[in-house]
Amino acid sequence: MGLGLRVSKSIVKFLGGDGELQIKSERGFYTVVSFSIEESISTIVKEEDSSIRDIEELGSDSKNSAQRVYISSKKFLNHCECNQILIVDDVPFNHITLMALLQTYGYKADSAYDGDSGIKKVKQKLQNVCCKVYKIIFMDIEMPGKNGFITSSEISKLLQNERSKSIIVMCSAYNGQENAEQAHQSGMSEIISKPISLDSLQTLLVKYFC
Repeated sequence: MGLGLRVSKSIVKFLGGDGELQIKSERGFYTVVSFSIEESISTIVKEEDSSIRDIEELGSDSKNSAQRVYISSKKFLNHCECNQILIVDDVPFNHITLMALLQTYGYKADSAYDGDSGIKKVKQKLQNVCCKVYKIIFMDIEMPGKNGFITSSEISKLLQNERSKSIIVMCSAYNGQENAEQAHQSGMSEIISKPISLDSLQTLLVKYFC
């Protein structure tokens, strides 16, 4: 339950709780995990003056040691408040989980629940005055209608004349060589295994936002 509890704690924080989990267990019979959420939440975002800000990652490695990720706020924000990450997945819980993990590092994301909706989000983004493309698109593979490979291929064609390109990340529990080759042919640049770990997510964010 180690990773599951960490993810659950992040989800509670994302939903507006204090992140504290109450655990009641009787060995060999049951385990109950409960939490509390405030009815109304007020969020204050403070803009930082420095070009570098440090973000704490809680227990990211096997020894649960605290690490710090240094991310340039100028590069991260690009002087723009638009969300620069898109999640395309037909399972709502996957959105909640990934958004909670992203929030750990101070990131927000837009959501699309099928391939056509994801393509529509990308088209809408192209109409923006500031950032016209998502920096990262987390793409599920098995979706009703257009699967992740078809959706990625169509998005890549939409962005072929743009200066900036989206990094499309294949998110799947099945990451065999055949899927990897198909992902590359569809325009995907990265592959992350489900369930997504804090370590792999941190590596990806540092690579493309720093």
